[in-house]
Amino acid sequence: MQTELSLQDAHRTPAQRDDEAMLLVAEMTEIVRNKIGMHEAFAAQVATAVVEGLREVHGTKRIYIPGIDKAKRNAAIRAEFNGRNHAHVMAKYGIGRARLYEIISDKA
Repeated sequence: MQTELSLQDAHRTPAQRDDEAMLLVAEMTEIVRNKIGMHEAFAAQVATAVVEGLREVHGTKRIYIPGIDKAKRNAAIRAEFNGRNHAHVMAKYGIGRARLYEIISDKA
């Protein structure tokens, strides 16, 4: 795991760090809800516990999170795309129309 102390982190106030943690909890809550279909109240509890744990273990460090395997993602896009669900597939995978067509044409 790659970590480094950010000079910017050292200058944040406790309130700023708490605000950033709240944003991270909200983002993780949405991820838990989308990935495993957990009710929002339970997902928020899980997200809060994870963020608190990360803050305790890695507080003020930058943590490298590797991106997803694009080959698997692209295969999933090809399997899901039916020729009529452009908007859904693009929104789900966070890609634009040009990238969608590159992927489905096997150029990616």
